[in-house]
Amino acid sequence: MVQVAIICEGQTETRFVLGVLGSYLSLRGVSATPMLIETSPRHVGGALSGQRVVRFIRNLQERWSGVYITTLFDLYGLPRDFPGVVDSSDQADPLKVAQFIQNRLRDAVLTEDWHYPQRFIPYIQPHEFEALLFSDVGAFHEQEPLWRTYATQLGEVRNRVQSPEHINGGRDSHPSAWLQRLLRPRYRKAQHGPSLAARIGIDCTGAQCHHFNAWLQCLENLSPLR
Repeated sequence: MVQVAIICEGQTETRFVLGVLGSYLSLRGVSATPMLIETSPRHVGGALSGQRVVRFIRNLQERWSGVYITTLFDLYGLPRDFPGVVDSSDQADPLKVAQFIQNRLRDAVLTEDWHYPQRFIPYIQPHEFEALLFSDVGAFHEQEPLWRTYATQLGEVRNRVQSPEHINGGRDSHPSAWLQRLLRPRYRKAQHGPSLAARIGIDCTGAQCHHFNAWLQCLENLSPLR
């Protein structure tokens, strides 16, 4: 079975990998292990400084041979010191921005010590994990019946743009900001996010979110490392 370590931004992404993405990939011969970056002696996840991320990935590839390494980080909120963030600030298309940052992260991580550069598959989610949940806004009231009241508003947010991954990345208009502002009872990221993703399903998400789907297909088609 192909082994893949997925370095996640936080608990929500970790639960998504464990409960949704991991199950999907397992049926296709890929075993996915989520990991979080230690940010202090007592905390993991978040605070994704470029230096910390690069160091963690390099250390991981030294410890784990025969394992692919990928990332699951939100585009929204990446710090200015993260590879490619500043240089892509004038680009409007979030999918192109994410791809540009992925390429820069790959360049920053790979060194002469990487004998198999194909082991590292950087991935940045435009604009954040919650974009995937807009693949099927009908799933929200299946999760919480009281959210049916907001179905029209959620649909309007989705239909303003060409795909869920194009939902604006501004401070008050990134995907989770819409959910926090609209939904009552309040949307709770780690609690509701992975459960909603499971209801929607990977196939539906991939059909709506092309950048995510390209990453998914890459993981599905990996060959065992030797």
